[in-house]
Amino acid sequence: MLSFKFKRKDRSIQHAVRRIAREQIDKAIETAEDKSIDSEERIHAVRKRCKKMRGLVRVVRPEFDGYEKANATLRDAARRLAVSRDATVQIETLDDLKAEGDTGEAHEVSEAAYRSKRLELEARKSEAEAGSDPEQLLSEFVSEMKRLRRAVKRWRIDEDGFAAIEGGLTKTYRRMRSAMHEARENPSTETMHEWRKRAKYHWYHVSLLRDAAPAMLKARASALKDLGDLLGDHHDIAIFRSMLDTEDEQDALLERTAKERQSQLEATAFELGQQLAIESPSTLRKRFEGFWGLMKD
Repeated sequence: MLSFKFKRKDRSIQHAVRRIAREQIDKAIETAEDKSIDSEERIHAVRKRCKKMRGLVRVVRPEFDGYEKANATLRDAARRLAVSRDATVQIETLDDLKAEGDTGEAHEVSEAAYRSKRLELEARKSEAEAGSDPEQLLSEFVSEMKRLRRAVKRWRIDEDGFAAIEGGLTKTYRRMRSAMHEARENPSTETMHEWRKRAKYHWYHVSLLRDAAPAMLKARASALKDLGDLLGDHHDIAIFRSMLDTEDEQDALLERTAKERQSQLEATAFELGQQLAIESPSTLRKRFEGFWGLMKD
């Protein structure tokens, strides 16, 4: 995230948001067009760029009339690339579970069962991708990003300074806390995934502000990334579990293995999440306003 941050030299928040958006779009286009990289890797990388840009526009959302259009453009551009990535994640999840097979229930799953399930997932991936050309999808993505880049120069942020970002920052943090509490009270694939999304947006916002107080905010950003990774793995396993046939003996063993790993991830995520959400939204807002003042002194 080297360029994904506000800088002391930025003339205004509007200038900073436009600069960061252009940089992220340019990097997304460069990656999408680099055929020396496997198409699946490019798709994964540019989808992450879209998520970061959605985090960027979200931090100024209350002061940015163009938010809805920009967010929808980025959301839809990433979604159109999702088919290949989603299928790949299922295979990666199985491989991760196999790699941890020396503990818990996993050792009971035979090598043949792993191979069989992997072949099944690869077949599903091929079926999902049938009629879909990754290079064509990436080419269409590039065209969409070029249109968005032209629109960036017209983006208007109504406020400046901390006033331009405090609303988006505080609301996102509040929603992260609420999502965590909901996930604890009513744990499900949906509530845990919602918590993940809110935590990632807060991570993007802290990353944008990290130069204001590097000693404090780089550590917080790192912890938030860890939380996002934990919740991401948790979600991947949840989706993986949903496609298992628990009437099948080997699938039932895989289900227990996956559930065991998911429970471990969940416990670690809640322990970390509580530490990251200990402040009230108003207290966090005041603290970050102080950090912002340090950057602008």
